Amino acid sequence: MMNAKFRPAALLLVLSLVALMLWPQPMLAHDGPSVGMARLIRQQVLPGPELEVRPLNDRKDPMVVRILDVYPHGTDFRYDIEYYGLEPGHYDLRDYLKRKDGSLADDLPPLPVAILSAVGKGQVLPHAIETSGAPKLGGYHLLLTLGGLLWITGAVLLWQRSRRKFLSSESRLNPTGPTLADQLQPLVESAAAGTLQPSQRAQLERLLLGYWSKRLGVESKHPSEALAVLRKHPEAGRLLEQLEIWLHRPGQTGSVDITALLEPYRNLGAEQSIETGSDGP
Repeated sequence: MMNAKFRPAALLLVLSLVALMLWPQPMLAHDGPSVGMARLIRQQVLPGPELEVRPLNDRKDPMVVRILDVYPHGTDFRYDIEYYGLEPGHYDLRDYLKRKDGSLADDLPPLPVAILSAVGKGQVLPHAIETSGAPKLGGYHLLLTLGGLLWITGAVLLWQRSRRKFLSSESRLNPTGPTLADQLQPLVESAAAGTLQPSQRAQLERLLLGYWSKRLGVESKHPSEALAVLRKHPEAGRLLEQLEIWLHRPGQTGSVDITALLEPYRNLGAEQSIETGSDGP
């Protein structure tokens, strides 16, 4: 049998271990996703009235946050929150949330997250290539050879440039592949039905931001600033505004004519739509 004088110490040790196991652990920020990769936080309990995501044009921080589901939890709520970052750094999800009823959200606990760079730490750039001196060449025949090569190179470049222009104009007049609207339609339909996956959302945002950034000349702007410009544009803003309603306020969608919504994108041929889709934020 255990000695009586050791029983209180053993009981205290067991209670301490149980308390450590049951003590709520804060959300850690060191294991964050890389830039552009979505992360889902499930069943996060937050105190107070129901929360919603701040509109994107209310801030310029390089973070995209969405509330996917909300569940009652006594006087509080439980949330499924999805987020991804456009730039590496440390952020607090509280900065992207607000109360639906307009009351203050000062009682929220810290929600730190980290967005990691896609390039690992400690990566070393390669050394510059060192070239040794080459023997000098000269002579009349060498000059003639170099001149002939330059002339042939210039002629080939001019021919390729004129051919690209011809093919581009022909593809615009007679598109043979999927248009940008064809690429957008299944994604937009999934968003309207509430079944859009995180990877599809990123693809949809890349397509729209890539195309309109080129068309409106805002490629050099920060993604959040470019989005603000796109929302004010009469054509780009219409689809972006509807996507925000589908993603953040699904109960307010109403009846939307998706064919009319995608009409501005139907005149883009296959070559232009593919080129647009390769550029992302």
